This record gives sequence, C-alpha cells and structure tokens, in this order.
Amino acid sequence: MNKFVKILLLVTAILLMQACGGGGSGGAPENSNNNSSSSSSSSGGSSGDDGSRKTAQNSYVESGGLVVMEIENTSAPLDLWIKKTDNPGYRGSGHFEFTGNNQSSGPATSPLSFTFKIIDGGLYRLALRSRKRLDGAEPDKSNDAYARVEGDYGADPNAGDNHNNPAQLWDLQRDVKLFGGPANGWGFTSTLDLGGHQNKRKPHYDFVSGQSYTLTISGRSKNFNIDRIIFHKLSMYSKDDLDQTNAMPETVADGGIDPPGANRQPTYACPTFTTTPLWQGNGRIAISADGNEHDKDDWAATAMTLGILASQKLQDQLALYIHSDHHWGSNHDHANAGNEMIESAENCKIQFNFDNSIFVSAVAPGGLAEAVSKIA
Repeated sequence: MNKFVKILLLVTAILLMQACGGGGSGGAPENSNNNSSSSSSSSGGSSGDDGSRKTAQNSYVESGGLVVMEIENTSAPLDLWIKKTDNPGYRGSGHFEFTGNNQSSGPATSPLSFTFKIIDGGLYRLALRSRKRLDGAEPDKSNDAYARVEGDYGADPNAGDNHNNPAQLWDLQRDVKLFGGPANGWGFTSTLDLGGHQNKRKPHYDFVSGQSYTLTISGRSKNFNIDRIIFHKLSMYSKDDLDQTNAMPETVADGGIDPPGANRQPTYACPTFTTTPLWQGNGRIAISADGNEHDKDDWAATAMTLGILASQKLQDQLALYIHSDHHWGSNHDHANAGNEMIESAENCKIQFNFDNSIFVSAVAPGGLAEAVSKIA
C-alpha cells in the first residue's frame, strides 16, 4: 500500500482511539510485527502457546477475492508444531515451525485446520507465506507441508495430468505435498508436488459462492516455517501479486466482515457529541472515489472517510462505496494507481468493519451496473 495511506490509517486509528476513550496499557498489539529473537521453548507434543494464541477457531470469510489466515490462530492441537518469533518479517503474533519427521520428508502428521467461507465464487489458488530453516542441509530440504481442502468445490476446468497443469480434484482432496519458500526471508509456497521433477501441479480450487470449506495443513519436513495462509482469486490476483497481501489483515468474520444489518459491537466507545450529528436519520449514504486514474488523493481519503463513519458507528448507513470509477481505464497518469485504490478500499472496509457487499469497483466488468442496482 502507498506509504502515505499507511501513515494516515495509523494516524486515523490513533485519533479515533483517543477521541473515543480508547488506548491501552502499552505493549505490542496482537497483530504487530514483534520481531524478537526468542523462540518457543516448547518441544514436540506440547502446545507451543505463549499466551497470545487464540483459544477458539476463527471463522474466516473471503473479502475482495482474498482469504487471509494467520497460521498461529488455529485452535487445533499444535503437537509437533511450535510457535516462534525469531524470523523477522512475520505477520501476526508469530509463525509456526514443524519439528517432526526429518528435513527431507515424512508422513502427514500434526494437522492444523482452518474453516473459511467464500462469498464471491470462482477459481482460487492456495499459497503459504513460508520459509525453510536449513541448518546446513541441502537447499531443497525443509521446504514443504501437506495440504488438502474439504467441501463442495470443483477443480479448474483446465486441470490435467501433465506437468504444471492445474491439479485434478482427487489430488486437491487428499494430503499432497505443497512446496517452496526461500531460506533467507519469507516467500510463498504455491505448487503441489505429485512426485518427481516434472510432475508439479497448480493448487486451483473452483469454490462456490456461499459455501464453507476446511483447509488442513499437516507437517511433512522438519524445520519448515509457515507465517500465513492465503487463498487468492485468480481473476483478481496473480501469483506475482502475493506480496501485496503482506500488508493486509486477516479476513476474519467475527472481527472484520458482518452481514448486512448485523448488530455490530464497536471496539471503542465514542463520547456523545454536542455538535450537529454527522447522520440525522434521513436517506442513505453513498460515496464515490476515483483513485484508479487522476485522483490519487482518494487513496488516503478512503481511509479518512471510512474512519470518520466508523467513529460514529454508521457502518450500516453506508449503502454504497464505489471506487475506481474512472471506468475508461487505469494507470495512465499514475503507475499502479488501480492497485493502490483497490488496496485502500479493501483494507479499510475490513479495518473499520464495513459490509463487504457494498464495495464496488466501477472499472471491473459490470461494476457500474452493480453500483446503480444498490442505490436504485
């Protein structure tokens, strides 16, 4: 995300906390990058819990073509996984390292499960933000885990038996090796290995709108580290776009996205204002932003506008937020403007607890017609 937008998001959050009686007792927030050099002292068979791990399974919901899950927020027993904080650059409160088997391979063990719901169906690809700790081993060691997905979905229509084809359904439904990730820093693991140098597959899933799924990650090679789990919609994000997700929060249903009309409980308590209320109970709120072409100020204005509405608990009064509405095209005056505008809108709607369905990209196919239908 544009650095100015990041700074404005931080300033907006601080101002809202101060104005609304927030604040805290100090210390790093749960989702901060606390890159300490210590690691969990737990050994295999123990929980590896440092006190910040969630006690109940989060419910994740796809938002804007992404499902983002922190590995440490599983409620499954860790068994041979341990939680660590010694690899700088992780997101959330830490990362997991597998301590079982050996650095080459081993059977699927210590399964970690994650449940998520898809709102916008279509083809998605699985990726793990990961790295390998070699400890002097060969470069192709400690670089994989097993993955399988349960639920009502199909394979990519182009799935096949040849090298680098999308995987067929029976391979997506069983424990298959998912490998990759660098030794010096975090990268992404997004290729299935069915055995042999010329027998790789793409983990593509044809998910159905409104359906829930369970992903299971199991340990395979010792010293493999996982930070986050990503499902990205292929029509919106390519494999090369995954670095953009590093700045994005988890897509958690009980903290980020609610259905229309939900009884939201704000995480801050705003005081009573004596000035004229921002909302006086009549009509609906609709907001339009360019941002994908001429008006790059809209990247930051999106954060400020949604922050102000959220401070007054007006999320349910916003009927439409249409962005990228220079529908003749993007990125002519400002390189990467389209992605910057999309990222601002996607991050802010989650950050400030807005309904996913009211956000529309005008430059997307059918975007203008969809926007009109929401306020007609």
